[in-house]
Amino acid sequence: MYGLLPVGLPDERRLVLPDDWPDELYPLRKDSMDYRQRPAPTTDAETYEFINELGSKKNNVVPIGPLHVTSDEPGHFRLFVDGENIIDADYRLFYVHRGMEKLAETRMGYNEVTFLSDRVCGICGFAHSTAYTTVG
Repeated sequence: MYGLLPVGLPDERRLVLPDDWPDELYPLRKDSMDYRQRPAPTTDAETYEFINELGSKKNNVVPIGPLHVTSDEPGHFRLFVDGENIIDADYRLFYVHRGMEKLAETRMGYNEVTFLSDRVCGICGFAHSTAYTTVG
């Protein structure tokens, strides 16, 4: 999001930004783009591949998500199973990242941000508003 790239991770897939997001475009930096327009995608489709490192190709795949009743935030999980045993799991999160930080920073006044912070999460809106007004 800021252009910081971790070095030495075994999994180099993107965590937050979509796979078709342009390289060298970091949305939370001050020198970044105008958020009123989404940049043109670099590919036609998302190329995210779930990885089954511990199991073999013959394992069954159980997809869970991207929405599930037990999770607070949408996530897409893939369980790789052999019979009743879970051999491996892979996941994809950040489906609801909406760029609220940049929106609050560039297009809202101090008093308007409390209304935005209420809507960060449906479960803990009061906590976000309280944290913003206490710190601010």
